[in-house]
Amino acid sequence: MARERYLVGVSQEELAYTPPPPPPSTPQGKWENFWYHYKWVTIGVLFVLVAAVVVIAHEVTKVRPDYTVCVATQQELSLQATTRLQAAFEAVGNDRNGDGKVVVTVQSLNISSETGTTYSLANRQTLMAHIAARDVLLFALDPSYYHETLEPLMDDGTLFFAPIGVDAVGVSEDGTYWNWKESPLLNEADMQAIDIWQAVPTELYFGVRHIGGNEKEQREREDYAQLLKAFVAAHS
Repeated sequence: MARERYLVGVSQEELAYTPPPPPPSTPQGKWENFWYHYKWVTIGVLFVLVAAVVVIAHEVTKVRPDYTVCVATQQELSLQATTRLQAAFEAVGNDRNGDGKVVVTVQSLNISSETGTTYSLANRQTLMAHIAARDVLLFALDPSYYHETLEPLMDDGTLFFAPIGVDAVGVSEDGTYWNWKESPLLNEADMQAIDIWQAVPTELYFGVRHIGGNEKEQREREDYAQLLKAFVAAHS
């Protein structure tokens, strides 16, 4: 009785079994059926694949420098001067990563207090971050920054720069840095005033950090020491 009560008003045609439609047999039909059921899954998978390809391509094509040089000055360096300095280092460097070319990244930081508080502070913080993290080994520093900021921290005979090990005009009395004030490099056109840019600073202290570390870190420091020696020999 219960079954008949629930089926009141339902025709026999409605109760008849209706088989499911046959699966599509044409390529277009199969594609439309697939797209209807798996549209968003397919889009998600394609998005992940494209993102992975972009990341991989970026990593494969990314230029990995053999050396990084941080230049901290009291004025803005022109692009021409930065590029010339980079080329001067590349000319005497070695292919450390084995990619068939010598690449040197020169990071120029304007630390002058006259350039605006926020800008100068950010550059000074970047410089101090490199010093604290020891992720940069070769520096070219404005003399006033070296003497006023770094020297007071060098107590008990500690050194910021390691001895260069070369005898050349411009090497400091303790032999730890080279001042390029007598270098012919300063007189080149790319180093002089260009449009709104000033000429490069007449004095800069070039040196390699004096740090310890494991065997790998010591080997890296020696690579940078050899780069600086070759640079001084070529431009002193």
